[in-house]
Amino acid sequence: MSSMTLQRARSVPEINYIKTPQNEVDEESIAPVEPFKDLENVGFKTAQLVESPDEYRWYLRIRVYFLVSLLGIIASLQFLITTYRWWPNMSRNDRSFMVLMLLLACANLALTFFGFRRVQSKSPFNWIVFGMICEGFVLLAVSLSIEEHDLTWPFILVGILVMILYTLLGLYVPKALTPQLWILIFMSMTVVVSAIIALLFGLVMHLYVPLCCILIIFGPWAMHNSQKVHWTSRTGYTRRQYLEASLKIFINFICTVSGTCLATRFTTSTIEVDACRRSVWCKRGIDF
Repeated sequence: MSSMTLQRARSVPEINYIKTPQNEVDEESIAPVEPFKDLENVGFKTAQLVESPDEYRWYLRIRVYFLVSLLGIIASLQFLITTYRWWPNMSRNDRSFMVLMLLLACANLALTFFGFRRVQSKSPFNWIVFGMICEGFVLLAVSLSIEEHDLTWPFILVGILVMILYTLLGLYVPKALTPQLWILIFMSMTVVVSAIIALLFGLVMHLYVPLCCILIIFGPWAMHNSQKVHWTSRTGYTRRQYLEASLKIFINFICTVSGTCLATRFTTSTIEVDACRRSVWCKRGIDF
């Protein structure tokens, strides 16, 4: 048995193993990375829509801004019709109850829409939830001022200008700064400049307080949303994520309109003196 085993072992050909350094890598074995190869799996037929990743990104941006513009026009028309034509009569208790119910409903729907990706990908259920959230925020903004009827065209115009201006400002980021740090620096600069102008020329409080709200809250929020849209579009959107981006920008617009309205009303009734309520510049006895 031992001699047969020895003969079989001699008949097996020898295998020569070539030892290679661990740091050497075969370049041909590494497949090139194609970040936009799997864009067809995110819910769009890229081959039918665009010819390059750059065109695909621009298509997504245009889709977001078109949807936001359409929602802004519909919301503005609802504001104007409610304020100037409808004039609903509601008591303070009824309005407070409606505001509370709309706030809870919109908050729950928005958290569900933002938190669960499956809600954004199930069509047409995603569009139904999207429309309910948008209409709920519009009704919430109208209900906040439905008794005094002061949600008029100046606040809508201010909201539109803020969204356009700060969205364009959000596209520029200095090379030496991060987007978040640039937003903080820009916000600080504008607040200081507005404070100096208000003190030197005597800007009335019912305009200065809403201006501070825009410079500190609503404007930087719009810049952040703009940067998110353009940064996300560099790596590709997930399925129906453009609905999420559009909804965030639209909520910012609604909060800008209603927030400036509430800040103006509160300042006029509590802080502003009677002599300065119908003017823009009003001296308060301080000489420089």
